[in-house]
Parts: sequence; C-alpha cells; structure tokens
Amino acid sequence: MQVKELIAKLQEFDPTLEVLCYAEDDTSSGAAPSSVFFDIQSIGEARGQMVRSAQGKPGIRFNSEADSVEVVLIDITSDF
Repeated sequence: MQVKELIAKLQEFDPTLEVLCYAEDDTSSGAAPSSVFFDIQSIGEARGQMVRSAQGKPGIRFNSEADSVEVVLIDITSDF
C-alpha cells in the first residue's frame, strides 16, 4: 500500500477513533528478538469491548454492548 492510499483510506473514518493493528499470522511473537516487517491487507471499522485474556494478551470482543467502542482496525501480515 502506498502512502497516498493509506491516507485516503484513513480519511474515510472519524479522525478521533483509536487505530489498532492486528495480524492473524502472529510471527512477531517468536522467542528471539528480531525485526519483522508487515504489509497492510485491509483497513476497516469495528465495534467491541477491549479485553485481556487470562495470559494478559489484549484483544477485542466484537459486539454492540453499551460499553463497546468504535475502532479502526488495520489488518497486517508478515507474508507479503
């Protein structure tokens, strides 16, 4: 994705929303520290509650409950 494409896509959303990135192929959590590069797959909006797993890993429970928030999600991958 080019800078101009990223800017144009982000301008479609409310500028006060939080932006979060996520990856389904969690290769960034390897044992040895190293640089990992990511490519943007898609950008969208979602509504949910911010949660943490029993291990303390952050996530979102997607729903429309009263305490849920709107966020912009950027889907990234290390496979590009």
